[in-house]
Amino acid sequence: MNKSLKWMMLLVLILCSLPLPAAAAAGQAYPVKTPQLKVVLSNTTPKVNDTFQADFWMQGFVGDYKRVEGIEFHLAFDPALVEPVVDGSTGKLEAKLFPEASKPITWSNTVDKKGKIAFAQTLPPKSKSGYFTGSGKIGSVTFRALKEGSSTFQITDSLVILPGLAGLNVKHAHNSLTIHIGSDKPPIEKLEEVGTAAPEGKSQTASEVITAYSDAKEIESLPWAKEAIASLTDFGALKGNQHNTFRPKQAMTRAEFVQLLVVALGMEIKPAGGTVLTDIKPDDWYYDAVTAAAAAGAVGGYKDKATGAMSFKPNNKITRAEISTILARLLDNPSTAAEAASFRDVKAGHWAHASITKLAAAGIVTGGSNGRFSPEDPATRAEVCVMVHRLMLKQ
Repeated sequence: MNKSLKWMMLLVLILCSLPLPAAAAAGQAYPVKTPQLKVVLSNTTPKVNDTFQADFWMQGFVGDYKRVEGIEFHLAFDPALVEPVVDGSTGKLEAKLFPEASKPITWSNTVDKKGKIAFAQTLPPKSKSGYFTGSGKIGSVTFRALKEGSSTFQITDSLVILPGLAGLNVKHAHNSLTIHIGSDKPPIEKLEEVGTAAPEGKSQTASEVITAYSDAKEIESLPWAKEAIASLTDFGALKGNQHNTFRPKQAMTRAEFVQLLVVALGMEIKPAGGTVLTDIKPDDWYYDAVTAAAAAGAVGGYKDKATGAMSFKPNNKITRAEISTILARLLDNPSTAAEAASFRDVKAGHWAHASITKLAAAGIVTGGSNGRFSPEDPATRAEVCVMVHRLMLKQ
């Protein structure tokens, strides 16, 4: 084991005294995939002198694998074929996995031209809000292809630590990625599982989970949504705002919905490299979630009739019809329209009729007591949670 790995293990062993992560809230039965720490390239078929970006991702840290307290990885590359494009004084990753306010301790952060990248970071003791959950980018490094040949980017060591699990490298997968410079041959990726599975924490009831929100009483007043909100929160797909409120009756934006969906369903983060959506920029907090959902075929955009340009409109309130269309694309459901309840305000000619009907047949969406679905109404955060929760239980 390398020196920084040993120091990280020792630090957590001494300082870590927090309880084990909570297990599923009552009724939750979501599948949890093995989380990953991986390198993802923006261009897997570069030509000589092309530059491309290597992103380092943490993906799928949910369920009993949420609340990451410390990470480390070491990556090896072939300096004869590729070189990092860095300023001599800034050969480091701009790591942003943990919030800056948590003041993480950086043990190692080097990018050299000799074929190695090393990064290690932990949270200080008694950190309460800085933990990492879900999917997120550690940082990026730009490379230049020097000459033709097969070049491998390989994570050689990796460590993930959760609170209360001092000295334990929690089970995850890391990858190696071989590209063929100057060739159109597809890349070769290999995943290796390392570490030990995280033990299940103490089960919590839905009421216990939602006490984390300052507006828990409002959630309790919505018994039809309480279980879904609690399960998604405990899973790690939901959190409150900066004031720790959930706002169940507030409308959800398109960006917020896609962020929830990507984490909840564990969608694969795709290579960096732009998007056809004109109003989505790499610096936007929702950029990676939107591009991942678009790559999975779950979301599209609005086409400008005059220019043909596509936009996502991330800050628009998402409607019940839009959510139905997105969820229907992700549901493998053989049910037919004849099996579904009909809604008075969703006629056969409605643009989302097929999607709404498909979800109704699967029991994922329902209408009001008046037999209406209200497809163009903005969906509240509580309504979104119920629909996503039902979809997850069918995966």
